[in-house]
Amino acid sequence: MKQLNSKYDSVMIIDDDEIETFIDERLIKGYNFAKNVYVYNSPKNALDKLKNLSFGNSIIPDEKIPKYLFIDLNIPISDGLDFWEEYESLPESLKNEIEIIMLTSALKPNDFGKWKRFDRINKYVQKPLSEKILLQL
Repeated sequence: MKQLNSKYDSVMIIDDDEIETFIDERLIKGYNFAKNVYVYNSPKNALDKLKNLSFGNSIIPDEKIPKYLFIDLNIPISDGLDFWEEYESLPESLKNEIEIIMLTSALKPNDFGKWKRFDRINKYVQKPLSEKILLQL
């Protein structure tokens, strides 16, 4: 595998598909995109992790706030928008460090309507993650 010049301390993946996250994690590490990959299939657990990182309450001292947060567009959450409403309540200093990449298996314009109000979403990309996508970030 070709090594990327860019290297980040950490990224986070939130997706309920365990096979997808396994592949994405191996790809990210294989291309040396990030040293640490935090993988969550529960948005609530991911938010708890982000809160702990933002307040320096991480159990592991060297854990870093992720540079990128890759999140599945259609991850099952109670009403689909709970994650974003709680994410918006996180400290600005934390949110300013994270770039959000929405992952989707279908790029249809009508899929994005309800997400347009969240201006923190930096990019929408077609699943699965690939070397090409990582090189564009």
